[in-house]
Amino acid sequence: MHFRTSIWTCHPRLTLTSGLLLLGLGACSERPPLHLGVSAQPAIPQEVRFLVKGSTASSASEGAGPTANASAAFAEHGVSVPLQGPLVIGPAPNGQVHRQSLADQERQDLAALWTKTRSSLTAQDRCVAIAEASALAHLEARITILENDRETGLVRIDGGQICGPIDTAALEPFANALIALAKKHYPKRFPDECLAASDTLREAYSGVSTCEVDSDCAHVDPQLIPIPAGQLQYVPLKSCSILPILSAANAESLNSQRKALLTARETAKKVCEATQREQVCTAEADEGFQNHRHRARCEARACVPGKRLR
Repeated sequence: MHFRTSIWTCHPRLTLTSGLLLLGLGACSERPPLHLGVSAQPAIPQEVRFLVKGSTASSASEGAGPTANASAAFAEHGVSVPLQGPLVIGPAPNGQVHRQSLADQERQDLAALWTKTRSSLTAQDRCVAIAEASALAHLEARITILENDRETGLVRIDGGQICGPIDTAALEPFANALIALAKKHYPKRFPDECLAASDTLREAYSGVSTCEVDSDCAHVDPQLIPIPAGQLQYVPLKSCSILPILSAANAESLNSQRKALLTARETAKKVCEATQREQVCTAEADEGFQNHRHRARCEARACVPGKRLR
């Protein structure tokens, strides 16, 4: 919105009247108008996240508890999938929360599907039954869609009913994709002491990974020792273990905190061995690269390996 504002300039005129000198206004002229731009209040960015919980029917048919499979387990504890940031499992009754990163392609696919779906949503204040012919009538999960933590005008799908838009045909592909994503990333056991120990170790690793420039960073060997740039040495990127690997770190921070990190890693290993879950796969080979071929980098203020997994 723009307002046209004119400024008038009046020149003073001196007048002598009955011995008194009076100050008056002489001729006035109009300057060219000024156009004052008034910006509208910036819109609040939409923070979109999707809450997924298994349906009661799914839980009853598959059983509940820490040994149940993923679709039964998230019936109780839930999965929160934001368009930005990590996927969040829980919280469980004991307060445990697990964060799981999404692959860039997974996030892009979900965002594109949501954009397409969102354009078809229309506000609906009441809940109605879903037609038996729709796959959503027998949905195995309950889905709530939130924007800026508000449900208003959006959709909640819960088995045989839908609160929000009536266009189930537009929602069906999105709902199925969201459930598939939640199942894919949901841990086999949750809550779980080994998973909690692994998350604690990953957080400790992140504390020695901050950086300002590339020269702050170095690759890390299995003994948590910085590898000098250019030195011929293998850098692991992935192992057949639930415990995370530290592949790149701030060399100075790592040297100062190495003993504490080794202790934390040993503690996590013992916790996982106690539940026989330190090894979680059998056929997957380790992946990595040679240090001298790729240099560790500082990216978004965090040290990252010079080579990434495909």
